[in-house]
Amino acid sequence: MYLVWNYKIEARKDGYENSIKNVIIEENKMNKENIILQKGLEIQINSDPQNADLYINNKYIGKTSQNIILKFGEHTIKLNAVKNTKKQHI
Repeated sequence: MYLVWNYKIEARKDGYENSIKNVIIEENKMNKENIILQKGLEIQINSDPQNADLYINNKYIGKTSQNIILKFGEHTIKLNAVKNTKKQHI
C-alpha cells in the first residue's frame, strides 16, 4: 500500500499575483511543480476630454490615452485636464 499526501503550495512575491496550487505526492515518487507568478495587469486609461495629464503614484506618465502594466497592489491614479482634476485610489 502506497501513501498519498495532499499539499497546498502557495507562492508570493511583492508586486506579483499570489498563486496557490494543490498537489498530490505519492510515496516513493518525485514531483516537479512549476508555478508562474503574474507580474501585473495591463490597463487602459482614457479620459474625456482627451490628452489629460496622467500621473500614477505621483509620477507623470504622459497624456491620455495610455496602456500601462500595473504591478499588483494599491496605486493612485490622477488625471489632470485644463479645468478638471480627478484622483482615485485603486
